[in-house]
Amino acid sequence: HIINGHVPVRTTRGESPIRANGMLMVIDGGFAKAYHDTTGIAGYTLVYHSRGLQLVQHE
Repeated sequence: HIINGHVPVRTTRGESPIRANGMLMVIDGGFAKAYHDTTGIAGYTLVYHSRGLQLVQHE
């Protein structure tokens, strides 16, 4: 897997943070309020636990 951070995912335009058949995850902390209008959300957090990787979306 490839994890790429600090790239805004524009969910308002239909972009997905999971790309390349699930091998690329584009995550953006995006907690800065200045980006909320651009992305439509407050970002993502990548969590790793015993069941694998989980991508959590913050609104």
